[in-house]
Amino acid sequence: MPEVYPIIVPQIDWRVLIDMITYASGQSPTKILDNNNETPDNYPALLKILPNHNNRHLTFSFLVVEIRESWLEKIAHLTRLHVVIGHNYGVLTGHLEAWKQSVIRVSELEIEPEILRVFNRCQLYLEQVKLDGLWKDYRKKTVDEGIFILESRYDYFGSTAGRKT
Repeated sequence: MPEVYPIIVPQIDWRVLIDMITYASGQSPTKILDNNNETPDNYPALLKILPNHNNRHLTFSFLVVEIRESWLEKIAHLTRLHVVIGHNYGVLTGHLEAWKQSVIRVSELEIEPEILRVFNRCQLYLEQVKLDGLWKDYRKKTVDEGIFILESRYDYFGSTAGRKT
């Protein structure tokens, strides 16, 4: 069974970021956070202070071990992630928007449970670091022990009929 490990995650130097943006622009980038009594100490806060709240500013990489090369090739073909394929391992890399779309995409497909499990583990890590808002329009539906898919919160019938092969 594939195992997933976060290996490259952004580290934010808040002091430099805030001081230099304030110096360059003449205004504090944390104003939006201050108005909501939020502190600049997590990824969602960074996205709020950057122009356009762009999900392309943060990139994450996950090492996946004990995975078939054919599954990695499938992931590379079906998603917008960068995939490095090694012997019995791979590295999946993408910015937040690519991760968001990739997790949603594999939830829509009839796909190997092991691939779903890989994406579930990546999603759970991103949620753990407070990026669960990426999938705020979706709910988790358990499809097997330890495996879930995402369904639109706006699908009032709870159907998985939209899953594609």
